[in-house]
Amino acid sequence: HTGPYDFKPPTTLRSMQFSEFLNQVSKREEARMQDETKRKEQGGKGLENQKSESEKKEQRSRGLLYMQESLAGHAEMAPEFVKWDWPWLLNIVKRFGWGVPDRNILLTGMRGATTPAHYDEQENMFCQLRGKKEVYLWAPGDWQGMYAFPCNHACDRQAMVNPDNPDLDRFPLFRYTRPHHVVLEAGDILYVPVGWWHHFRILEHLALSITFWSKQRKVSLETLEFPLSQRQLLTVRRNLEEMVTIK
Repeated sequence: HTGPYDFKPPTTLRSMQFSEFLNQVSKREEARMQDETKRKEQGGKGLENQKSESEKKEQRSRGLLYMQESLAGHAEMAPEFVKWDWPWLLNIVKRFGWGVPDRNILLTGMRGATTPAHYDEQENMFCQLRGKKEVYLWAPGDWQGMYAFPCNHACDRQAMVNPDNPDLDRFPLFRYTRPHHVVLEAGDILYVPVGWWHHFRILEHLALSITFWSKQRKVSLETLEFPLSQRQLLTVRRNLEEMVTIK
């Protein structure tokens, strides 16, 4: 975040033990279920207006929790790691000329937790281990319709437009984008290529995922072919923007 932007983070980052995370999630999910039960009993009408300010404040403090944890440095998980089918993954990496997978992140959270639309600069084999997760994907060719934040903004590589509730007056080109939709279930693997926008939502409580990140295949100037692909154009745009905005 190096640009002159008045930005208030929409989320709060906290560090805690996994046991504490599970405890907090359990309490918040129980409270949410109670709220949903009350809403159904009252026909979904007037419940918010009947709450006191202290009750509304307490509800806001019970926001959705989402956890991401790098698996690097967890020596205690070595016996688990050796059981994974690494030859299968490494064969894919070798076939497409990617770098060796060098980063894994474990992801889980409460039902409804959302990862805003963004794109990455590494190849991602996204594995769903438990529960269901909803995914929307946009190809690099939809760049203009996603309205990327500037690269010197705290939300670098994220879309300004909210796909769940798009403001088409501010972001009119979003209506012309062509999203792909899928619901991942336990055992599914989704390949998210470099430069593809993706928007995730947890559909089942404590759905669990893990990422396998690899550096993309290098392309030399000697082997570069024209016209450039949409993915290559995205990289060129980003490089030019960094040259102009980042000092």
